[in-house]
Amino acid sequence: MIITTTASVVAVPFAASLFSTIAIFAMDKINQPPLSSLDLRDTAGWHTSSEWLIGAPIEHEYKPFRDHSNSPVSVAIHNGGRWRTLQRYGTVQSVTRWDNEGNKPLHHAVGNEYIKVMASAYAALQTDYPLDEDADEITPNGDTHEGDDGINSHMHLGIGGGTLPMLLSHTHSPVSAIDIDPDVVTLATRHLGFNHDSHVSVHVADALRHRDVVESTHSGIFVDIAGDDNNIPSAFVSRSFLEGVYEKLDEGGVVVANFHRGNAAENARVEEGKRMYSEVFGSCFVVTSRFQGNVVIAAVKDSGLGGGMVRFNDGKEGTLDVEKAKRVALRKGWRFDPESRLRAVKYVRSAERIVGAWG
Repeated sequence: MIITTTASVVAVPFAASLFSTIAIFAMDKINQPPLSSLDLRDTAGWHTSSEWLIGAPIEHEYKPFRDHSNSPVSVAIHNGGRWRTLQRYGTVQSVTRWDNEGNKPLHHAVGNEYIKVMASAYAALQTDYPLDEDADEITPNGDTHEGDDGINSHMHLGIGGGTLPMLLSHTHSPVSAIDIDPDVVTLATRHLGFNHDSHVSVHVADALRHRDVVESTHSGIFVDIAGDDNNIPSAFVSRSFLEGVYEKLDEGGVVVANFHRGNAAENARVEEGKRMYSEVFGSCFVVTSRFQGNVVIAAVKDSGLGGGMVRFNDGKEGTLDVEKAKRVALRKGWRFDPESRLRAVKYVRSAERIVGAWG
């Protein structure tokens, strides 16, 4: 998702970011291990990206139905209608796999690698994640029990095309989403299958004000916001913002944030994110997305451990429960393998934890 902070847009950072990303693609393709059996069944694998990435032919384009004829946001149709992308100033912000026969989105098939990483990290870290409306939950020790459908609450800061909210959504759990751009909300809802059942409580507002917009606490908060330079704005990496996120998480809740990498400014913001998340939460996990210029940072609110350490059923500190994430993927019908996404994880522990009065 993009936040517009100024009236003008500079094209040079986008071009620089594009060239950096192309170089990243090339190196990632060389260094990647073989795909898993689950990845081989992925109908939205990275081998399909040429069908929807920048430069792919556009067969039709939807514009917002508002008096904003100069709006930079649109939804483009590609490859015989198999793909729909949310575009801003000609850059792809989100991609949706589309079922032409049923005229509906295929939310379990995800084109963007970084979205797969965000979902995988959340599934590996969240200790009580509903799988679907009929399934039992998987507990941290691997057992199952009949779940409470309303216990998990998600908040998304930045909607994009709604890919991540729809992928993670659980029918009977509350979901909130905040986006500053009404055109994004309109296009995602009308043309990308976002919130088709009105399950998500959508707010057109500044995501920095999320504490005022949504009063409840959450088991998961997802941050996917970028400025005009395609970098996450510094305000969303500030101590005040992260302390606000910490405050609005339930105990054991998880925050997952998307960062861009490639140029000096983006790489510096990633380093700033590592430092701030580890300081506020005590520790964080950093996962480099393959094929795309993204880094995902995730952290767990665990005030009871003092140092922000994360321990799972195997007793290890600073590891993600990849096996749990794989079970979640299978039960929820995800078309990708979380283990493939979590190979490049790094654990960052802060020497000194800094939290607010609620810590």
